[in-house]
Amino acid sequence: MNLITYENGTVRLDPKADSKHDELVSAILISLFTDARATEEELEQVKDWELSKRGYWADQLDGVSTGSKLWLLKRAPKDQDTLERAQSYTQDALMWLVQDNIAQSLNVETSYEQEDLLITISLNGTLIQVLYRG
Repeated sequence: MNLITYENGTVRLDPKADSKHDELVSAILISLFTDARATEEELEQVKDWELSKRGYWADQLDGVSTGSKLWLLKRAPKDQDTLERAQSYTQDALMWLVQDNIAQSLNVETSYEQEDLLITISLNGTLIQVLYRG
């Protein structure tokens, strides 16, 4: 299993990670940690600490949204709703892997590990865990 830790903009990979999945891990890193553009409604929910919709600049070139909205959870309460949003944001961000036939199956589970959000991703049976510390 591969473990990716994200903390305050820094990504750390488990040094004992299985290197045969490096390309898949790279695709997941780009997909999850590139900020997807928020809607006006989503931005309204975080207006007390964020004024920008963010988003990847190249989305304007091809009309395809890149990245995830995990950044919207930075100050979200640690509750079931946040877990469900994290699961949805992760699935949305990684669905291109299935649509482009890179993976045949995608499963995402979310939970809390102490104060951190733990995202467990299964792509074709390969497990990758992301410890998200906002």
